[in-house]
Amino acid sequence: GAFEAATMLVKARKYDEGLRKFDEAIKLNPDEPEFGMWKAWCEFVLADDKKKRLAGASSAIEAGLKKNPRCAQGYLFLGQMAKIAGDLVLAEKQLRRGLQVTPENSDLQRELKYLRK
Repeated sequence: GAFEAATMLVKARKYDEGLRKFDEAIKLNPDEPEFGMWKAWCEFVLADDKKKRLAGASSAIEAGLKKNPRCAQGYLFLGQMAKIAGDLVLAEKQLRRGLQVTPENSDLQRELKYLRK
């Protein structure tokens, strides 16, 4: 589907194309909170001023997490965005939040491990 195609584009760092695909996926499934989280991540990565974009992207992801608090990907995005914006304390906090709800998540564990290096 559109969502799977979009995530593949993002993993290939084709954020522009991914963003368009997420818009498509959201039109088809407006009630799926994870789609909006991925979209917010794309918008953050594409932003010229990431520090400026951080608050808006974070609140979009938090809104998604309110609907689906077990979505590990949301916490991962929050952690990565904070790290990119240079706030390692916040990054660690977000990753730990994710591990509280999905302690087995290897992506969150790995991100946390690299954060401390």
